[in-house]
Amino acid sequence: TVLNRKTWHAFTPKVGVSWQVTPLAFLFASYARGFDAGGFNNRALTLATALPYEPETVNTYEAGFKTDWFDRRLRVNATAFYNDYSNLQTSVSAYSPISGTYVSTRGNAPSAHTKGFELETSAQPTNRLQLGFNITYLKTRYDDYSAPAYGTVPAYNYTGKAFAGQPEWQYFANVNYDIPVDRIGKITLGGSVNWQTSYFSDILN
Repeated sequence: TVLNRKTWHAFTPKVGVSWQVTPLAFLFASYARGFDAGGFNNRALTLATALPYEPETVNTYEAGFKTDWFDRRLRVNATAFYNDYSNLQTSVSAYSPISGTYVSTRGNAPSAHTKGFELETSAQPTNRLQLGFNITYLKTRYDDYSAPAYGTVPAYNYTGKAFAGQPEWQYFANVNYDIPVDRIGKITLGGSVNWQTSYFSDILN
């Protein structure tokens, strides 16, 4: 049995501004600092992978608008964002002083960032027809994620690599059509489609 204890503290402010330009147009911007406490790899199957990891912090910047058009029959919302991470918690190859080798465990990438935007649209051309179309763009990068050689253990360098499992582009579209039924209500026929670009399955890209 291995017993360990550690405590972390963080100051996580959030500030934002917004402006209702017209009854149909709204602008906003915000900054927030996020925090995820560190811990220990409690799912480790061996002592070699029972390693601690540090807390993660992220500075998040966001700005966008929300608008309605054509007597509120068309809605267009957009948000741009940038996230700056320090000690990003992720699955890593870390040097274990217990085994003297690199092991796969929970750990930290010193710095990384994500950026992108989201576009959401919805329209109602007629009283029966509703349409929707959304686009998401996400760019991810490890800005500093490397380690030098340690004795017989080789070095690794993931700096500049993209996050695993994160497609850059995602698209979503849907359509619904209402058919009135006397004395009952209505029947809604609808469908949707999702599409996304390819992504890397591991940190090696």
